[in-house]
Amino acid sequence: MVWTLVVVLFAVCSVPAQAQHIEIPTIRSDSFALSQTPLQVSLQQVRNDADYVVGVQIDTSVQQSGAIEIGDFVTTRSGGHRMRDFQSFTAVPREKIEIANNRITVSGLDDCRGSVYVLLSIPSATKVVISVNGKTQFAGIPPKGAIIHRGQLVSSEFLGRHQLFSRLLFPELDDPQPDAIRTKNGYSLSQNALNRHLISFNKPSNHPESIWGDLETVTLAIRIDTQGNVVSAKALNGREPFVTEAVNSVAHARFKPFIVNNAPVDSTGDVTIVFSKDGRVSSTLQ
Repeated sequence: MVWTLVVVLFAVCSVPAQAQHIEIPTIRSDSFALSQTPLQVSLQQVRNDADYVVGVQIDTSVQQSGAIEIGDFVTTRSGGHRMRDFQSFTAVPREKIEIANNRITVSGLDDCRGSVYVLLSIPSATKVVISVNGKTQFAGIPPKGAIIHRGQLVSSEFLGRHQLFSRLLFPELDDPQPDAIRTKNGYSLSQNALNRHLISFNKPSNHPESIWGDLETVTLAIRIDTQGNVVSAKALNGREPFVTEAVNSVAHARFKPFIVNNAPVDSTGDVTIVFSKDGRVSSTLQ
């Protein structure tokens, strides 16, 4: 069982205060021999309307072998906020996967009810070519791994499965966003704008022993004043001790003031913090 906790902080949504516990099961992993590079991975018949994410993980414990997980990740839209509701996660049938001669071909993915999840584990210094429906999505040697979401390389470092699950639960995570949207209470900043204005941020402490299931969310509404201080961090849902850790961490972050027409303005923004069962903490605020 892979245990992961995601704490998601949204500034511009309103949902009732309640804890959400998401248990995502493990799925079958298929091993393969690797005699030479490049390793070619071909995903075929992915529906045009389907979301898909591919993670490449570097496994330093192997030299001439690897493994691949391919799953059907089913979600439904949640009412009133951006996070999707998790429904099921099952392995793609083994008969749809052909592994031979340094090539992995997965066909019939149009049978998937939800999004396509792929995790590829390979030795270091392995060149890999990944294509979806005949179109190359990635080609190269990923020194720290990679994440490809809907055809875009969104990260050159693989930290854990939580990065893949987060994108399937929040499909808009990697969408281009305007730097700021005018609201009645100021300006709502995109993640890129928040990171460009960030001066300092200390990640919160983790409590792996308190993690329930694989994913657990805490939603906060945060506000940044004209001096760049976080003046409000209000929990909209979640449970302790993660609510307190998230609030305290974000409350002490510092930003450069956001300027509109040569004057600083109040602003809000979205932040995602990930607490993992293995003790790691990662964040979109960096």
